[in-house]
Amino acid sequence: MVIPGYILAGGASVRMGEDKALLKLNGIPLATKIANTLLRGGCSSITLVGRQPALQTLGFRTISESEQNFHPLYGVAKALQDTQSTTVLIAPCDLISLPSEAIQRLIHHGRPCVAFDGQRRHPLLAILPVVRFRQAYDLALSNSSASSLVNDLPTIQMPSEWLHNANSMQDLHPESGPAIELPVYRRS
Repeated sequence: MVIPGYILAGGASVRMGEDKALLKLNGIPLATKIANTLLRGGCSSITLVGRQPALQTLGFRTISESEQNFHPLYGVAKALQDTQSTTVLIAPCDLISLPSEAIQRLIHHGRPCVAFDGQRRHPLLAILPVVRFRQAYDLALSNSSASSLVNDLPTIQMPSEWLHNANSMQDLHPESGPAIELPVYRRS
């Protein structure tokens, strides 16, 4: 299955306090780390979805959702609208322990599906059909849960540690504290 990968990298990062997509873990921006995971897992291309101009410095195609609200389903809708494919793989930029095997499992399923850790669905790690564009956009407009978009999709079981997302500096390095590099913004 040839499937493009779209990385949700435009969130507000309110709990983190810094732009997650550009934070470096082991010297690599989180968005780049996830992009490499998606490529190794079998995605045919990578597109970052986010508003920040600094995303363009990461070397991947970038698109921007125009809404001022930071609901993740606006980014999902933009990805579904952008592609020429019938399905896309969506992933958030903050899954710091996601292995390429997780992506392979989703792609191997061969049709739309969502990651599942045995207790809950992870709606932002999924293969979605482009026909859900309008649904994703309408759910974002109504500030509905991202889970509403994937509740009817088959689940792909994964270990919960693969699906751990970083929402705070402590999540990045729980044992030693926040030993990460913060992004440096330069004026042109």
